[in-house]
Amino acid sequence: MIKPNAWMHEVSHCLTDHLGYAFCSESMRITVPSRRCFAVRNVAKQLLIESAKSQRWVSAAALRSFVGSAQSCGLALRAARFHLRSLHDVTPQDTRVRRTQLTSQATTDLRWWATLSPSSPGNGAPMRQLATSLSLCVD
Repeated sequence: MIKPNAWMHEVSHCLTDHLGYAFCSESMRITVPSRRCFAVRNVAKQLLIESAKSQRWVSAAALRSFVGSAQSCGLALRAARFHLRSLHDVTPQDTRVRRTQLTSQATTDLRWWATLSPSSPGNGAPMRQLATSLSLCVD
């Protein structure tokens, strides 16, 4: 005997953590999932603590690692590029450099990353770009 509702499946419209992003086909948005938000936020807080202890000097390797992790969230965070610019500027290109000093703008941008959460207003971008008549991007 077959149960009448045995073949009914609940359809999921959201992938909560797929390829480092959360995809929702109902709202047609891509967001950074909580796991990644907390990871990026915790590293930003650690860098802020380190900079507060040593007159804005931080480990260059830790800063490089943070910038890479934060940059990978750029698809779902429209403001990511603007809040990474000053951090890119102070990140040394030479891997032999052990420490670098943050500017006041880099510290401000780290504070922005330290407040990142799944419910942040900036967390989320449309899956499909709408046709634009005019686009202006300024760094």
